[in-house]
Amino acid sequence: MKHSYNVAIHGGVGQATVRLPVDAAIYAEAHGGIGSIQVRGLHNRGGYWASDSWDRAENKIRVEVHGGIGEIRLIAD
Repeated sequence: MKHSYNVAIHGGVGQATVRLPVDAAIYAEAHGGIGSIQVRGLHNRGGYWASDSWDRAENKIRVEVHGGIGEIRLIAD
């Protein structure tokens, strides 16, 4: 990866699974919606989730999830 990225995900109706590379520096926030947001492979840091490498990485992926009706899963593997 040569650049940092910002990714916005807006939930709809149903289920969405977002797979993220486990070796990337990832910061994820999730807000609102009716349903659930599940996160695997990232650490909960009180209000957001981050990968182990987030603090020290030069290039980062920032994910912002706005829930809808249903389930959104963020999986770093």
